[in-house]
Amino acid sequence: MDGLRRRLKLTHPAVVRLLDRLDERGLVRRRRGDTDARTTSITLTEQGQAVATAVTTARHAVLDNALLAIPDDLQHHLEQLLETLLASWPRTLDHSCQMCRLCDLSACPADRCPVEQRYLQLDAADSHTRSAFRPASEGH
Repeated sequence: MDGLRRRLKLTHPAVVRLLDRLDERGLVRRRRGDTDARTTSITLTEQGQAVATAVTTARHAVLDNALLAIPDDLQHHLEQLLETLLASWPRTLDHSCQMCRLCDLSACPADRCPVEQRYLQLDAADSHTRSAFRPASEGH
């Protein structure tokens, strides 16, 4: 739930209320973790996946319509500019997570996603910082 909370920039109680409503509507299924009862697995139901697909399809239609005004050769330049912007924009792990919630993951594979690559850089730097401040008794 913490990952969802970070992506949506909500408090833990707000995420619980949101999931309660989605569960009541039959859009998600929650399951306690097998090895750790403090964790919860959240998955879309068949109906939830249908709603997600409809939202993604509608968003694609709006974007496709907007791009009709831009000639093909300029669309390539726009794509390059956006990749540069997205690769430098996220400043924190949370900011990267919040940006990725808007993505169509099937259209933006993690190995090519500039925001995902930035997330990995920030995570590596954060891990290095955490290990630098670890007490000597914990080792490195």
